[in-house]
Amino acid sequence: MFRIKLLAFAALIFSIAAASSDRTDTYDYVIVGGGVSGLTVANRLTELKDITVAVIEAGGSQHDNPNVTNPENFPGVLNDKAIVWSYPTVNQSAAGQKSYTLNGGKALGGGSVINGMTYTRTEDVQIDSWEQGLGNEGWSWKTLLYYYKKSETFQKPSPAAAAAGASYDPAVVGFEGPLKVGWSSGFSNSTFSHILNATNQNLGLPYVADMGSGHMRGYNVWPKTVDVKANVRGDAARQYYWPYRSRKNLFVMTYTLAHRIVWSSSHSSTNAVASGVEVTGADGKRRIIKAKREVILSAGSLKSPILLELSGIGNPEVLGEFDIPVKVPLKSVGEHLQDQPNSVIGYKLNGTNITGYPQYVSYVTPRDIFGKDTDHMGSLIEQEMAKEARLVASYSNGGVNASALETIFKVQHELLFKKNMPIAEILYAPMGNAMIVAFWPTQPFSRGRIHITANDIEAPAKIDPMYYMFPFDEHVDAAIAEYVRKIFATDPLNPYITVEVMPGFDRVPRGGKKGEWQKYLREQFTPNNHPVSTAAMYPKELGGVVDNELKVYGTSNVRVVDASVLPQQLVGHLTSTLYAIAERASDFIKRDMGKTR
Repeated sequence: MFRIKLLAFAALIFSIAAASSDRTDTYDYVIVGGGVSGLTVANRLTELKDITVAVIEAGGSQHDNPNVTNPENFPGVLNDKAIVWSYPTVNQSAAGQKSYTLNGGKALGGGSVINGMTYTRTEDVQIDSWEQGLGNEGWSWKTLLYYYKKSETFQKPSPAAAAAGASYDPAVVGFEGPLKVGWSSGFSNSTFSHILNATNQNLGLPYVADMGSGHMRGYNVWPKTVDVKANVRGDAARQYYWPYRSRKNLFVMTYTLAHRIVWSSSHSSTNAVASGVEVTGADGKRRIIKAKREVILSAGSLKSPILLELSGIGNPEVLGEFDIPVKVPLKSVGEHLQDQPNSVIGYKLNGTNITGYPQYVSYVTPRDIFGKDTDHMGSLIEQEMAKEARLVASYSNGGVNASALETIFKVQHELLFKKNMPIAEILYAPMGNAMIVAFWPTQPFSRGRIHITANDIEAPAKIDPMYYMFPFDEHVDAAIAEYVRKIFATDPLNPYITVEVMPGFDRVPRGGKKGEWQKYLREQFTPNNHPVSTAAMYPKELGGVVDNELKVYGTSNVRVVDASVLPQQLVGHLTSTLYAIAERASDFIKRDMGKTR
């Protein structure tokens, strides 16, 4: 503990020195947030030696924090409260009137310092829908695959990992990017993966050689963001910053809190022009970090919309309540918040003692979990979309247009019920003589919001994910739970099961009714900590906050590059796609400078 405190103090001293070494505090680009997206953009822009970039990060370096570096220390890393933002929600009206806590990474590296390191992408048809269904020109799977590969250095599985089920497709992985992806030495080399694979295949689910291929339905042994040789977590700071920290044009300011964007008084543009960011530095003093070219918000889905509102960009009704002058009236800032409810079922195993870090997953589609009732379920939800869109709009102070949201719902419905995109993720965690199964709906229809509660960045935001607000989400969750039971009742897995301990058949009987499952799910679910869409990339008429090049509507030089711009919740985990989007955003910015990819 003393060593950790000493390292934190050293980082603090470093941050003061780094911040004070540039007396003008003027840079070409100012990036708020030193996480996955911010450090990726900073890395790529400072490849240009004549461009200066400042990164503002509220946390400090965790480069030598063993809670972080140990790739098997998840979820244990979340116990290190000094590096975890905790964001309480309002009581959830459709989920037991309870408040929940969303977590974020308060450190250089952001969420990649505390996450589960899962490296899965998403469905190709989902990325294609961003252009074809939602109108974001230029966004396709083919385009983004280039950037997935650009970000990645894939590490081939060891013979032991391959024998335990690790596999890949060389056509879809990258070998020259900063981000190391693979299977750590602590990966569970048990033969249990083959039992799970055979069980899934007996249910009609194929083995997927690589979840990065854009085709995710089936069973897979997923890789992690890890440096295999060093056996350390591959967080964004370790991969995108530390090897490049000697660049003379890259300035990282840790323990520095951003308050708001500062605007130019020039009237040369019809759009608002940012001139910098007001911050409190590690020395406790307020000052302005000036930006000659752009301000880029990469503070995450639960901070970037708050910074926009505090800067005068947002719904005039929200801003007016706290006497914030409206710079750009953009009603949808903070709307469209989506997260997934994460639930668990637990079993005891017979005749086995499994060690190592498990990395086993199944992705299942509506047709897998609903079977012959799939078309009927699709029809039911289609009938409810207009009503639910009106309900969301009624809560939003005019921030959401019901007709636009119905259009967004229709795209999501088509992906699930016409294109058979996975609707659920099922993660298996066998350890010792027990197995926990975590699962969640990949595509919840429920939509919430996040807004300021004061003209103060340190005041807690009002966060309302509205879990289970759309009744279909709860129906899906119950169907996933029944499907999990079906997996464990199937050979060759079934003989290894002695008893279901969570919830147990006494609590939810076999063939549990929807209401019995719903009671259990509401009582024990936790946030999945995948918040997205609070500054969503949509055309303005659909309620977008940023355009297809991630520039905030009504501004000349403010972009948002983080999970808040995602127009939909992803099938896979967020990290891989956030790296890819940030890589692409960097090329947008370079092109606007007159530089080429």
